[in-house]
Formats: sequence, structure tokens, C-alpha cells
Amino acid sequence: MSNNQLNKNFDDIWKKKKLYLWIIGGLIIVALILYYILSKNEKSIELISFIASISSIVLAISTIIVGKCYNKATGEVLEHIESLTENITDELQHRLNGLEDMEILLEKLPESMAEKNDLLDKVKQMEEEIITSPLLASQRSHHEDFKIRKYEKKIRSGQRKLYKYDNDLKDDVSEKEKIKMQNKTNNVEEKIKVADDKLKKISTTLLLCMVIIFSFPALVACNNKALTSGEVTQTVTPDAATESSTPAVEPTEPTNTETSGVDADGVGADVVTTTVNYENTEYGFDFALPDSWKNYTIVTDTWNGNLISDTDTNKPDESGPIISIRHPEWTEDSPRQDIPIMVFTYDQWALIESEDLAVSAAPIGPSELGRNSVYVFALPARYNFAYITGYEEVNQLITDNSFSVNENISKK
Repeated sequence: MSNNQLNKNFDDIWKKKKLYLWIIGGLIIVALILYYILSKNEKSIELISFIASISSIVLAISTIIVGKCYNKATGEVLEHIESLTENITDELQHRLNGLEDMEILLEKLPESMAEKNDLLDKVKQMEEEIITSPLLASQRSHHEDFKIRKYEKKIRSGQRKLYKYDNDLKDDVSEKEKIKMQNKTNNVEEKIKVADDKLKKISTTLLLCMVIIFSFPALVACNNKALTSGEVTQTVTPDAATESSTPAVEPTEPTNTETSGVDADGVGADVVTTTVNYENTEYGFDFALPDSWKNYTIVTDTWNGNLISDTDTNKPDESGPIISIRHPEWTEDSPRQDIPIMVFTYDQWALIESEDLAVSAAPIGPSELGRNSVYVFALPARYNFAYITGYEEVNQLITDNSFSVNENISKK
């Protein structure tokens, strides 16, 4: 089989495989578009899961088809290489047989020819090149080795016989023919390497698409669950008795604390640190704030929780207040981190600790700040995960134990 025929067969095989890959890629794109459209409708979760299952089956079948096509293409190319190797081996064997015929002619030549020695030197060189060829050596049997050694002995004994045939033999088995045969083999090996690299890239892409298809329905389902079970109804109250749609502003007459110190030269100097103290007499706790929080705002929200054993997530089983201390520089266009404080009864907190009550979609519960004789106070889970302005300051205030409890409780 010629080199042009080999290249043509290989290109035809590869075109068929690319058609399969285009079909698989089209199916993946259509599946992703359907997921995007259906994910906007909360009632389409079951349909998305069904389509994901069907898509997974199609991708699995497509992967098997691509693997079989790869094995088939590789097998066909290897068969072509084997056929080419056999042809080269047969050609070398044919030329070796021709040398045997030359030997018979040499024996008939007169011994008085002065050119026999040079002729036989050339014949010996050509014989050694053919016999030591890797392709021919791999095909030889022990019997053939014995025959070749016998021929070599006869050729050595019949030196000075073939000088006039030197040019013809040199043209028959020339260096150009060797280079041509080697180029054919290298060309086929190059095409196998390129095809293998392409199939590896395609397999990696298909695997990534399969992971995305499997993960997308789960992410949509988790998002919908978070929206339904972790919903918090916000109500803003101006005082402890009534509820309103605007935040309640606490009295702007804070309790100030002053401390004195000594400067770096050892001379007494007044260093005044002013602290704004927020005191909640409804539930019994205090929070010491820096002077930059003067004229803060208090926003009261409501947390809702469901018992883990309750399958009806539309109706909360427990609820309670969330009291947030808001920075005076907070605006809707430029919000700052609030200090949210959740208030629990002892019974509610016992459910939290036993992991029987969920108050958010987070996998962890609130973290306790402190407790008095009636209430337990805690920080919501992931309250600062938005990383908005001021979250580092709030973290530092909580770390510095600015929160404290007391027994001045008006609501029991």
C-alpha cells in the first residue's frame, strides 16, 4: 500500500470520528441551554433531574462510542504499519535472494579478472547492510541465520567477482530508498500521535461537561431550599411595644467612659477614650461601642426556625427577635456591617444545641455570645459572609468582649 493511499484511508477514518464528536458536542450544548431555561422556574426541578439523567445516559453511550472509534482507528493504523513493515521486509528478502543469483554468476566468471576483488568487496558491504537491517533481523529464524552465514562464507570465498555489477546494485538498494521508507513510517507514527492527543482533549472536555451536568440540578435544588427554609421576615420597630416599617433610633445620649494615661516622655497627659454604650432593658444586655458609632440605629428583625423532624417548611415552628445595631454612616447605597444579636429562650436554645431546630440554611448553628437568667444571646451563622464595609471592625468588637448581659429585664 502506497503512502498516499495510507494517508487517504487515515483521513477518511478521522472524518467519521469528527462527525460523532460534533454530534456529542451539540447534545451537550442543547442540554445546558435547557437547564438554564428550566432553572428559572422553581417547579421544573423534577424535569431538570429527569433531563440530567437522560443526558448522563446519552453521554455514557457517546463516551463508549468514542472509545470504540478510537480503538478501531488505532487498530486500523497499526494494521497499515504492519502491512508496510511486511512489504519492506519482503523487499529486503527479495534483494537478498537476488544476491544469491549473483553469487551463481560470479562462480562462472574467470578467475583471471583483475576487478573481482573490488567487486566482491562491494557485494560484501551490501550483503551486510541487508542482513543487519532491523526489519529483516526481526523476521529471521535460526534456520535463515544459518543459511545467511553460509552465503556470507561463499561470498567471502568468491571475492573479486562482481565489480562490473557494482553500479546496478548500488542503485537498487541506495540510501535514498532507505530514507524514503523511513519517512513513510515516521509519517504514520506522527498521525497516530496527533490523533491520540485530539482524543485525549475531547475526552477531558466530555468529562468536564458531565461533571457540570450532574452538579447543576443539585445546586439549583440547594438554592431553592435555602430560599424557602432560611427566609427571615424583617420588621423594624421604633420601641419595644409596637412594630413599624422604619428603623427605631435609640436615644442619642450615650454613656461615655473616659480613661487617662501617660505620654511617651513620662509626663502625665490626659488621653481620653470615649465609649458609646448601648443598653437593652427589654431583654437585658449591653454592648460597648466606639465613639464613631454615636447616633447608631437599632433595627429589630424576626428569626424563624423549623424543627428538623417537621417536613412542612412553609410554616415556622419557632421564632424570636434579632436586634441589630446599625452604624450611623449606613445608607442604602453604601451599607455597612450591622451587629446582629439573636435572642432565644432557654427551651429554644436547647433545641439549637441538640440540632433539632434550624434557623437558617447554613450547616452550622448560631454562636453564643452570653446569657442571663431568662434569655440566651447569639450571633447568626455566616452573618458577615457578605464582607461589606466595616465587617472587620464588628469582628474585633465581638472579639474584645464588648457584649455583656445584665438582669435589667422588662420582658419576661
